[in-house]
Amino acid sequence: MDLETLLLSLIPSWTSVQFLGAFLLYLAVAGTLLPGRVVPGAVLSDGTRLYYRCNGLVSLLSLVALLGIGISLNLISPTVIADKGLELLSVTFLFSLLVSAVLYAFGLKSKDQGSSLKPHVSGNIIDDWWFGIQLNPSFKGVDLKFFFVRAGMMGWLLINLSVLAKSFLDGNLHHSMILYQLFCGWYVIDYFYYEEYMTSTWDIIAERLGFMLVFGDLVWIPFTFSIQGWWLLGNKVDLPKAAVFANCLVFLIGYRVFRGANKQKHIFKKNPKTPIWGRPPKVIGGKLLASGYWGIARHCNYLGDLLLALSFSLPCGASSIIPYFYPIYLLILLIWRERRDEERFQVIISSICFSMKMGPEFHSDTIEMRRNEEAFTGLDAQSQQPIGHVKGGVHVSQGHESALCFLSTLSLAYADQFIVEGKVYCDTCRLGFETFATYYIPDAKVNLECKNRSTHLVTFNGDGITDATGTYQVEVTGEYAEDVCEVSLVSSPVEGCNNEPMVGRKKATVLLTKDNGIISNVRFANPLGFYKKNPLPICPKIIEQYHLS
Repeated sequence: MDLETLLLSLIPSWTSVQFLGAFLLYLAVAGTLLPGRVVPGAVLSDGTRLYYRCNGLVSLLSLVALLGIGISLNLISPTVIADKGLELLSVTFLFSLLVSAVLYAFGLKSKDQGSSLKPHVSGNIIDDWWFGIQLNPSFKGVDLKFFFVRAGMMGWLLINLSVLAKSFLDGNLHHSMILYQLFCGWYVIDYFYYEEYMTSTWDIIAERLGFMLVFGDLVWIPFTFSIQGWWLLGNKVDLPKAAVFANCLVFLIGYRVFRGANKQKHIFKKNPKTPIWGRPPKVIGGKLLASGYWGIARHCNYLGDLLLALSFSLPCGASSIIPYFYPIYLLILLIWRERRDEERFQVIISSICFSMKMGPEFHSDTIEMRRNEEAFTGLDAQSQQPIGHVKGGVHVSQGHESALCFLSTLSLAYADQFIVEGKVYCDTCRLGFETFATYYIPDAKVNLECKNRSTHLVTFNGDGITDATGTYQVEVTGEYAEDVCEVSLVSSPVEGCNNEPMVGRKKATVLLTKDNGIISNVRFANPLGFYKKNPLPICPKIIEQYHLS
């Protein structure tokens, strides 16, 4: 295909627009009307939670049945997606741009202060459009984030089925294509069978809905994950029986590890008392699961996912790297995620180690401080226990904690980076300290600056943005023993709590050196805050409770 033909193939037609519209309309109606288990989502920072109707498998099977009827009645061609693949790609891409723009515009206008719809505006148009402004926007009662990921997974299967039909009708169906189709079909059906597990993933819980997720769900998943099928459509691969057997083995091992690890994580989050492999789960610091697959390695689920991705590409043989785009991309993505997760893991372990030295009471404070932090296979804050205790059938392993603290110490001792962490809050009663009515500010901006004590020259300057829990982290590379480092308030997006910094809470000093006896590379800064312009009505009772005049 030459460049001119390729460009012409990308021009959308009315048929492709109708096809995409009908597909999304069906998903909206089926997702609302068809029966399915209603699953509670994670508790949000304001105490609310969404509920998801997990009827994806019923919706998928019904859609395939309807398409089968339409094909038998000659109302639709089984190869329509394969024939108009590039058109559908461009239409879906344009639709994702449109949706992202609408989400951005409506997010800016939102006055809602709830966790789901509260606007998070950084002031950077590109960032806000890319990452999104609202956490859980909806349309006509349909949660768009959950809807789009469902559309992407179903779209992937529909593309594959259309490619399979085209291969069959063209008379070039071969066992490599069948193997690929079986693996991908199993994967997608299994996804919808365990669809409720999606409700506890990071994307659903914490990511705002912007172009990144919309494009990723509607365009990236269906059109890049199906590259192997498109490639096999024009390239016949004859695999020996040994290669077929090895391919099946890779898929089965990958599926077993991937599904097993994710199932253990989801069940543990929902009910930490559930046995893992027939035994009470071992928990590190009341936070991290160390049983089952998660006791073998911290990222067994990543290993399973990589093996599955590889099994999708192995039927294509070794004559081209193009069919291996998906596993290569996934490897790069998961390496980045593993490093990101490992940084969080080190922070958590450091807190656990420090609390072990300070005792159970300090440990409870540490858990409270990280109440809203979703890390790995963590428990809800309400189900935390002091270290070394047995409660409710969940065994908390002191030995595992000691071992991890030792390993954490080794890794942190040679780390080149510091992580400065702190919180920004709204003093809702103008008392000068935190109370139970304190509101932690998301998307607040802080600045960390280090100056040499002698020359007063700036040696480091970096910004941080608080997350949904009002917590920021700033990474710093290097040693600053001869410097004065301070975190300063810059801005708050909360109207009525953004103009008057608190006395004594506008700046916080941190020591960024390893010569002060602190093993961890995490440095906790004192909380920063703004006074609320108009105190809350409940403040007189709080003042009375604290015996203040």
